[in-house]
Parts: sequence; C-alpha cells; structure tokens
Amino acid sequence: MEALKRLAREIHRRSVWQVMGVYALGGWFAFEIVQSLTEGLGLPEWFPGLAFVLLIIGLPMVLATAIVQEGLGGPQPPPLGLADVGDLPPTEPTALTMLFTWKNAIGGGVLAFALWGVIAAGWLLFGPGTLGMTNASSVGADARKSIAVLPFTSVRSDEDSESFRVGLHDELLTQLFKVGDLRVTSRTSVLEYEGNAPNVRQIGEELGVGALVEGSVQREGETVRINVQLIDTATDEHLWAETYTRRLSAANIIRMQGEVVRDIARTLHAVLSPSEERRLADVPTESLEAYDHYLRGRAREVTRAHADLFEAARMYERAIALDTAFALAHVRLGIVHNALHWFGADQTEERLARSLASIERAFELRPGLPDAHLALARHYYQGRGDFERALSELQMAEAGQVADAELYTVRGAIERRTGRLDQAVLSWTRALETDPRSAGLSWDIANTLTALRQYEEADRYYDRALELAPGEWTQYRRRAWNRIAWTGDLEEARRIMAGGEAMVDEASAAERAWHWYEQALLDRDPEEALRHVLDLETEWIPVQFGAVSRSSLIGEAYWRLGQAERARVHFEAARGALEARQAAEPNDPFVMQALAWVLARSGDNDEALRLGRMAVELLPPSRDAWLAPDLLRDLAALYSIVGEHEGAIGVLEGLMAGPARSVSPHVLAIDPVWDPLRDLPRFRALVAET
Repeated sequence: MEALKRLAREIHRRSVWQVMGVYALGGWFAFEIVQSLTEGLGLPEWFPGLAFVLLIIGLPMVLATAIVQEGLGGPQPPPLGLADVGDLPPTEPTALTMLFTWKNAIGGGVLAFALWGVIAAGWLLFGPGTLGMTNASSVGADARKSIAVLPFTSVRSDEDSESFRVGLHDELLTQLFKVGDLRVTSRTSVLEYEGNAPNVRQIGEELGVGALVEGSVQREGETVRINVQLIDTATDEHLWAETYTRRLSAANIIRMQGEVVRDIARTLHAVLSPSEERRLADVPTESLEAYDHYLRGRAREVTRAHADLFEAARMYERAIALDTAFALAHVRLGIVHNALHWFGADQTEERLARSLASIERAFELRPGLPDAHLALARHYYQGRGDFERALSELQMAEAGQVADAELYTVRGAIERRTGRLDQAVLSWTRALETDPRSAGLSWDIANTLTALRQYEEADRYYDRALELAPGEWTQYRRRAWNRIAWTGDLEEARRIMAGGEAMVDEASAAERAWHWYEQALLDRDPEEALRHVLDLETEWIPVQFGAVSRSSLIGEAYWRLGQAERARVHFEAARGALEARQAAEPNDPFVMQALAWVLARSGDNDEALRLGRMAVELLPPSRDAWLAPDLLRDLAALYSIVGEHEGAIGVLEGLMAGPARSVSPHVLAIDPVWDPLRDLPRFRALVAET
C-alpha cells in the first residue's frame, strides 16, 4: 500500500496529469482533422476508429516518457543553483532514458499520423481490396449500399399506365435519394436499360453498384400493385422481394413508396435517421387525381423536349387546380417554366416571372422546402444569371436533404460560371458517382478541362461521353477542337469529326455545316468552307448563346478568297439581319459581337470596336467567367482586323494567363485571323509557350 501511495505522489509531483491533459487535447485536435479528412475524401467509416486506436497506443509511451525523464524512484537531489552545475559528474544514460525521450515520443506521434495517412492514400489509390483492412463480407455489405433502380415495367401499355409507371419510378428514386446511407444511381444512367437490360453483373459493372432494384407496376380499377425485388450484382442472388397491394389513393401510393424504401434500406443494413424517416412519411397531397396529374407531369418532364415540357406544365397546373396546397406541384411547375426559358422554347420575361411565382408559392405552403430551394437555385442560375444567389439557394437545398447528382450538377455549373473551374470539375466528378452513365456530365467535365488546358484528361472524358452518346455531333467538334488546342494536329481533328458523320441525323445539318466551315478556315481552305454553307436554307445556325448568320459566314469565305464585291453583298445582308435581331435583343452581347465582326469586315471600324467593347462590358469575366473569354477572344480578333495590333495582343495575353477554351499556343499558331500579328515579338512569345 505504501508503494502505491508513493507512486501516486510521484505521478502527481512529475506533472503526469498535465501531460495527460495536453495529450488528450492534442489527440482531440488530431481526431477532428481525421474525421474531416474521412468525410471529405469519402473514406470508409472505420478510418476514424483506426486513428483512435493509434492514439490509445501512443498514450502509454507518452506517460512512460513523462515518468522516466523525471527519474521515478529513489531519493531526489535538492535543487541546484547555476553555480553547482559545473561540479556534478555527467549523468550516465540508461536504456530507458535513451528510449523514452520527448523527441522519440513526438516522433512516434508523427509516425502514427503518417501511418494513418499512408493507409488512407493507399485506400484512395488502390481501393479496399488491396490493403487487407477489411474482410470479404464487410466489403460486400458496403458495396450493396450502392444501388440502381431499373425502369419499372407495366402490365398494360396504354398511355395512362405508361405515365403512371414512369412517374412512379421517378418518385421512388426521389425518395431513395433521401436516405443518406445509400448511394443511388440517377435516372439518366438507368434509362438505357429500359426494355433491353443486359445481365445483372454487367449492369453492376457499368454502373458501379452492388445491388439492383427491379419492379413492375399494375394499376387496375381501385387497386394498385407493385412487385419489387433486390438483386446482388456480384452473385445474381435475390436478396429480397415483396409485393405491395393497396387500395388506390394518393396517400396509399405515397406511403407505399416509403415502405419500399424502408424495406430496401433494411435489407441492405442502411440506417435511416429520424429526419429521413419524417421525410419518407410526408404525404404532399391527399388528392388521387392531383397526384395522378403530378406523376404524368414527371413522366413528361424528364424528356426535356419542348412539346413534353409544355404538356408537363399543363399537368402540374391541373394538379394545382385540384389541390391548391400541393407544394411539390408548384415546385415542379416552377422548374418547367424555367426549363422552357432555358432550352429556348419560350425566352420571354413572362415565362421567368411565372417560374418565380410558382416557386414562391411553394415556399408559402411549405417554408424551407428543400426541393423549392433547388428549384430557386436553377431559376437564379439559368434564368437570371445571379450566380451567387443561386449558390446560396443551393446550399440551403443541400442542408435540407441528401445531396444527389442534380445538386452537384447545378453546383458545378454555377462554380464554372463564377470562375471556379477546378471546383466545378470536382462537383461534376462527384455527380458522376451517382450518375455514371451521364454523357452530359462527361461533356461538361471535358469542356471545362479544355479551358483549363488539361487537354489529355479532357480527351479521355470526351471519349467516355461519345461512347455513352455517340449521336451528339457537337461533342465530336469539341473533341476535335481539344485536339487542335492540345497538339495543333488539324488532320487528327478532321478524323475525329469524320467519325461522327455516321452518328448524327439531318436535324444537325446546319450546325454540322458550320463546324466543317470553321475547320476548313483553319485549314486555310476558304473554298471548301464556302461549299459547306452556301446551300444552307436557314439564315441562323442554332447555337445556345448569340447568333451565327449564314450570310456572315458566306461573306467571310468570299473575303478570304479575295472576292471583295461578293463578300460585301453578303456582309450587307448579314448586317441587316443582325441589326434586326439586335433591336429585338438589345442586351445580348453575342449578337452585338457578331454584328461588330460584320461591321469590321465592311470597313466600319469605329462602330465595330464600339460594339465589341460594349459586348465585353455587358458580360465581363467578373459577371460570367465561363462565357466572357469567348467575347474577349472575338474582341482581340476585331483589334487584329482593324489594325490595332497592340490591343489585340494585350487581350490575348490576358486570356492566356487564365482558363479559356478559345485560345492556346497551337491555336494562335494556326488560326489565320492572327496573321497580322505574327511578326510582333509579344505575339511570338505567346506562340512559343507550346
């Protein structure tokens, strides 16, 4: 007993408690860092536990060091004055004092933290199977929590049954996204398997999921029946199956979806939080007819075709007329109004006002509704160009529900427009985790990487996108442009574009002709360029932003052929068409820039530069970091045409200093528009950066 008391006195005297306190504080700080890194890097949940074990192992060493360095045991000499130090013989080190030093203790802590980092890096680089940290059963359990819901089938094929089937599938996906412990593949990635699904294992590999949900829907009289089964993609084993039969009512259909989600989660050992349970239990409408129209709207909305969007709006309006308090119907109506404006079906201010009014009505009915915040984010991003407000709304949407591919898709688009291109790529990459078959996400990433001049990585994403959607002509041109900017290889660019010829339909004829025209001008073959556009029947080439006039293209080709009189005739026609369009759209900087080009070729240099500068002032990089560089490139070209060479080089130097799709050293070396600048040292320096 006396020995224990003496030990306690020695521990107290040697400040071991203080050492433990400092260690606990430092350990807590390190643990917080580990948890943040685990969440941010998407590491498995056992990584914080590993760090905790390492901290526990380190505690005895630190305590032993505190004791040994004070020399536990034996009588202690009285305190020494400075004058006494020189009279003492040197202390002989022992094995313990040499091992348990503060230097070794601190070094051990650093090594422990480094060990955790090495394991984490290994996990990220090589995956869970190579490190020996988990057994096969635990890996399988985690993998199964990543699921895809294949399009449902229907016993009947009439229009009403089809709308009900598609809408119910979309709603079930929405409900599954509310479960944070599941990773659910987005709808766009599963649509290709509708009616022609390969085997289960192949789907699992293509989508990167551990389990598939298959189902069928039957609506007959006053009854609705859903058959659902869950299949392990690795073993083709049926993990669970259930048939749900309910009396036909809105509440029963909605609650039945919640039951399906809970049963899937329970089978996969996914945990539902109390807030997730509340969201699943929510019944947004009691009106069967209103919910039926809502599902019809969802079924039409997903195609994004103009006619289907108008029909979806009618369906939502009918649902609201039947239940004015149906907040989700107001949200979807606001989204559709915004989509009609964004995709060019109706670009009036009235359409945007209707979008905002519908979303605001949803907030009045359900304050803080996450779906409404996401809709408002889209409205401010796509409809108003207010990116900061859009990002704020997006953050509120993300705080109120589990993030899915749509959230990260919109976030990436906003980040790109605000100049955060690297972050945009990260957001879209995260969206790809739940939407791996989305060609659109791969295109966005590839196009952004081109602007960042990461050409090799961009090429891989273009390859992936074209594998998923080989019929999208624009992407062949973008991949060809990436190759030109990367290597300057015009022949390879032609080969890439030629590969898309058999994949596209006549609906893309005008756009395709324009892209071949551009390629021919880069090849310094204006005669071939003219051949591509001379017989086009439309004056306007369809583009998302601005206006491309057929007359302007023909005039440019004749100008480069040295046929000034023919060029003048077509430039005059283009000028009339563009001035009329500018009168209708006075604040469109792209229309303004197109008109400025025609004026410069016609010799009206002062007015051309005035319009070119005004276009950049209307849309500067501070307002739109993604589109503004294209306007700046065109302004530099205007300077080059009218002979203000120093102004042109100044703009180009600014573009080369940051992200830009339209310029690279190889492009500057090839494009004839820069020929007037080639002998200038500052321009040669830009080209030499290859």
